[in-house]
Amino acid sequence: MKSLPEPTGPELTWTVGDPSRRTFVLRAGDREIGSLELDDETGRHATGKLGGREWAFERVGALHPRVRIRATDSGETVAEVILRWTGSGVISFDNSVRYCWQPDKVLTTKWSLRRDADNKLICFMQEGGLSTRGSKVVPYVDCEALPQFPVLVLLGWYLRVLMSNRLSSAAVSCGQ
Repeated sequence: MKSLPEPTGPELTWTVGDPSRRTFVLRAGDREIGSLELDDETGRHATGKLGGREWAFERVGALHPRVRIRATDSGETVAEVILRWTGSGVISFDNSVRYCWQPDKVLTTKWSLRRDADNKLICFMQEGGLSTRGSKVVPYVDCEALPQFPVLVLLGWYLRVLMSNRLSSAAVSCGQ
């Protein structure tokens, strides 16, 4: 049995910023270091900021959803996520680097970005069940040095928010 890797970076935390604007704030301790703002109630479009850079996130498609990530300064697509019906998926960057997005186990609020099946890079541990109240972000294996790190930290939370929105919509539909 393999032992779990030890976290190597500082623990980061996603919290709700301005609920009326659907804004989330990324913190390292007491310091605000990034943000994610949804453009509408569905979360189809969002803007993320981290490390002095800004990216636009766009969910497209219904039956076979994808998320496209563009650098806002150049408009170039830097990555695309192909999502499965379970919410997991594969992230492909423009330089052919790929990551997996998957839950740590069935029916969990703990999701991880991995380079392969065994190595966690970043773990998202959502607080408050499936709501979007917040999440701890734990980096592993010195992933802060990866050029994709800022996009991955923003993307992981964006995907969790999308999943929470989708589940909330389904619950409302079932209750009618």
